[in-house]
Amino acid sequence: MKEIRILILLLTVSISVNGQELITNGGFETGDFTGWTTNNCSIQANPATGAYNSNLKNSSASIKQTVTVVPGTLYNVSFKYRTFTGTATIDINATIKNNVNDAIIATSPNFDLTATSYITETFSFTPATGVTSVYFEISKGYDASGNNAIKLDDVSIINDGYTPPPVLIDPDTAVGQLPFGSVPGSWELEFSDEFNGSASPTPNTDRWVESVSANSRAPRPFQGVDDWWWRQDHVSVNGSGQLELKASKFDSNTMYCGSVETIGLYEPTYGYFEARIEIANTQKGNHTAFWMQGHNQGNVNDSGADGAELDFFESAWITNKTKAVVHYDGYGSDHMAYTVPYNTPNIHSGYHTFGAHWTSTTIDIYYDGVKVTSTSINKPFPFSTDPANGNPLVPQVPEWLWLSVGASFGDGTFNLQPIGDLSVAKVDWVRAYKSVELPSSNIVTNGDFETGERLPWNNFNNQVINTDDIRPGNQMGNIDNNEGSFSQILEVTPGVSYNVSFDYRWVSGAGNYDMIPIIVEGVSGATNITTTPAVPTLSTTPDSWHTSNFSFTAPSGVFNARILLNKLSGNRPIRVDNVSITVAPDKTWNGSTDTNWSTPTNWAEGTVPTTSEVVYIPSGLSNYPTLTSNVTVGQLIINSGASFIATGFTVTGGVSYYTSIADDKWHLIAPPVSGQVQNNNWVNANGIVSGTGNNKGISTYSNGTLDPTTGSWRYFTGTGSTFDTGIGYSMKKISGGLYTFSGTIPSGTQSVTITQDVSNWNLVGNPFPSYLLVSDIIGDNTNNLTGTHQFVYVWDNNKVGGAGYTTLSGTDYIHPGQAFFVNAANSNANNFSITEARQKHKNNVLFYRNSLSSIKLFITDSNQNIEYTEIEYKSNATKALDKGLDAGTFTGVSSNFNIYSHLVDESEGVNFMKQVLPDSDLESMVIPIGITADAGKEITFSAEVFNLQSDLKVFLEDKLNKTFTHLDKENANYTVTLSEAVSGIGRFYIHTAKSSLSINDTILENASIYKINSTTLRIVGLPQGVANVKLFNILGEQMINTTFKANGNQDVSLPKLAKGVYVVQLITATGKLNKKIVLE
Repeated sequence: MKEIRILILLLTVSISVNGQELITNGGFETGDFTGWTTNNCSIQANPATGAYNSNLKNSSASIKQTVTVVPGTLYNVSFKYRTFTGTATIDINATIKNNVNDAIIATSPNFDLTATSYITETFSFTPATGVTSVYFEISKGYDASGNNAIKLDDVSIINDGYTPPPVLIDPDTAVGQLPFGSVPGSWELEFSDEFNGSASPTPNTDRWVESVSANSRAPRPFQGVDDWWWRQDHVSVNGSGQLELKASKFDSNTMYCGSVETIGLYEPTYGYFEARIEIANTQKGNHTAFWMQGHNQGNVNDSGADGAELDFFESAWITNKTKAVVHYDGYGSDHMAYTVPYNTPNIHSGYHTFGAHWTSTTIDIYYDGVKVTSTSINKPFPFSTDPANGNPLVPQVPEWLWLSVGASFGDGTFNLQPIGDLSVAKVDWVRAYKSVELPSSNIVTNGDFETGERLPWNNFNNQVINTDDIRPGNQMGNIDNNEGSFSQILEVTPGVSYNVSFDYRWVSGAGNYDMIPIIVEGVSGATNITTTPAVPTLSTTPDSWHTSNFSFTAPSGVFNARILLNKLSGNRPIRVDNVSITVAPDKTWNGSTDTNWSTPTNWAEGTVPTTSEVVYIPSGLSNYPTLTSNVTVGQLIINSGASFIATGFTVTGGVSYYTSIADDKWHLIAPPVSGQVQNNNWVNANGIVSGTGNNKGISTYSNGTLDPTTGSWRYFTGTGSTFDTGIGYSMKKISGGLYTFSGTIPSGTQSVTITQDVSNWNLVGNPFPSYLLVSDIIGDNTNNLTGTHQFVYVWDNNKVGGAGYTTLSGTDYIHPGQAFFVNAANSNANNFSITEARQKHKNNVLFYRNSLSSIKLFITDSNQNIEYTEIEYKSNATKALDKGLDAGTFTGVSSNFNIYSHLVDESEGVNFMKQVLPDSDLESMVIPIGITADAGKEITFSAEVFNLQSDLKVFLEDKLNKTFTHLDKENANYTVTLSEAVSGIGRFYIHTAKSSLSINDTILENASIYKINSTTLRIVGLPQGVANVKLFNILGEQMINTTFKANGNQDVSLPKLAKGVYVVQLITATGKLNKKIVLE
């Protein structure tokens, strides 16, 4: 037990109040100039808001105020102003200046001297090192006309409170890292530290706080320790990849120790937590611990649910043992604890991995990847007042991680040790994971009725309700008074057994309580399938929820069945919920040992399947089968997310793959087996939605002439056929659930023909029940994919507006059952191939996973439609086109709402949904951003930023409104209403900079020049005013010289020119820019 008495966490911080207003009397509501220094100003009652405003009178005038600032902090400045008549021609400036030397730090980018109503002006600044006092000043000149007064109101300078988001996952942790050893479940990493890099006295402060004891901790008199303390100088990173926690003997009875924790930085509720540790020497009176702590551990309420100390291990003995402990109800006289000792072979030699799986009901302890003991929620205590009932034990609230060395409560001889260092615990890495819900194998659609609709349930006198008094708050089916029923068509496999379960509750009243659940052959007819028990018996106790369980085996030749919940006349209403039908296999793969089918320990039953047995491959495992010989089974069923590789070998017997979908939205699906029939029975059994006329929610994609009604989509209308292998389909279910595909596993190379037509987009898919590495797909088909689109494009339902497509590349994976778009470079026969040898096993790969980019720039409209474009930074990228890195926008489906970028260099007007740029000199790169949106639409920009330099900030420039918005601070966004329809670049730009920007910094950096065809040159991002364009050939001969009045974008006609390299020279009032173009 840690026996925490008092603990103070000492952190070094800069005191700067986020969101603090620095200006005094910015609205002049005192009726005077309190806080201000003025020249030729007066107070007026013509305000923007409130009762008063300042007036800078005719002739020269100024107003200023000094404020105290923190160097390196971003401040936002805003004020409202208007002119007296709208005809002033004066010079006027709003500036931030250094109060020591009057040096200008920032200038307001714009004044509209025609404004006769108040305008809000904004800009920002960041004080440099050493600058702690600045002043805001507006000063203006004199116009002989006498009509040059300026009204000022609502002046504000606010610390924007920007703090770079903490990086909780160490970039050195492997992508896709999973827990060490055999930990059941499906996991996603959410915290890690590998402790790499140079030596440091402190670990990464994004992840760790060094513990400091304010008072001595609990004495260990049998060790001779009267006082022991946690100290910062006993924590370090050693430069060899380990965190070191040291213990030392300060004097004859005092020990100093090292400790770190994640309090306030990472505080999860539930998950799997592991650390690889070489413990400190227990013979010297030290113990090493890996544990968690809750904020409310000290609450005395006979429960650990509101917070506890969770000790995963404490190495207090010189023998090969340790213990796990849960402490709650504080550390005083009310203290409660439950201790579980366990053996730890060789714990005193080298590194070992200590882990804990914390759920709402249990804490399972792991040692070197193997579960060794467990603590449950209601463990009885030998000292409990009611040991028969036990006490709630497992926390249900957030807790933080802790690594520590301390004075041992077990073995050791501290009293015999000399003064000085005692021992060091070394931590190689720490990782924490959150549980990812595994796909269900329930073949019922809408079994929980949470759609609020009956479909695909059929029959009569039934409804979906949410008014149950016993189980409020969720949807359920209801068969009303007297006769009625629910039924649903199912896709089943002959010879396979299924478990059936559903919840039910009778409504009390006059009448009977009698309903018989049955399974019926086919999509119609009345032949019942035998169940076990033969007649499932339901409870007749009303007003309480019960569960019915029974099973059945699909007879030979039966591929469709119906579940029928039938209630005859004279019976009371019955509520029904959570209807589930899942496979009941003879053998279940667990992959405990390796990927070999013939290894008995890879099977939960301990024996290899026989040739007649039904075999099930579940989700969420570390190892999946790779055949090394032919196998024969009664039926092989593979659950969604699981993987099976049969390269060079065959499976005799049927194969079914379940593809799980979490919602009722459209998804791109490809059958992972060959031979599945597509007909009305399959549509009904899989809960496919119905559309207009005979259209069903299954469609192929055609890149030819658009259909006047359905565009590029060709919907299934009832004509039976077989799903094509390697072709993608767009599908939509009534609710989340399974698509069931049955047939055979494809063998050999799978090839399809992709074509160029009205568009070059083609919908293809993964033909195998295994994963495919995207770089393999692209690499094998590079010559047949267009250079600007060497990616696969998947539909992402998180992008709910417009064309919600996301690119996958490199180390991303295609899921079994997943379809995707590619862009064809030609129409050669069988020009897109996936070879059998490219199959991979993976676990916990999301259906839409893509690599993290450095910047994701989002736009959202008032209907919550969302689109984004990505900017990545890599060492092997350039500012021009990088094939296989830069991804052109998906254009296979039209969209009137989109966002994209253009290449920083050598742009040819192509829209990119992802652009990859060099990872150096980021401040020099200005990225043109384009949007497509309708007139009158309100657009909000926001950003997610990952792993940029901590001193770099991300700004969105709106050239039309002359504003910069700092987007990577918390909750930052920029909203604009479009006065006209927009499609293209020239208005918005992304900048990365260490300090605030003004319009003058970027006037010509934003300009892009590219040809849109052989006769037209387009220039975008031009400042307002007169501009001149000249075109020179490689010999320096002038080919064009044209002058025009610019306002954003300009097209320039080209004469007939020879192929070759040309230089465009752009001259404006603000500077000159030369860019190279190539005419082909």
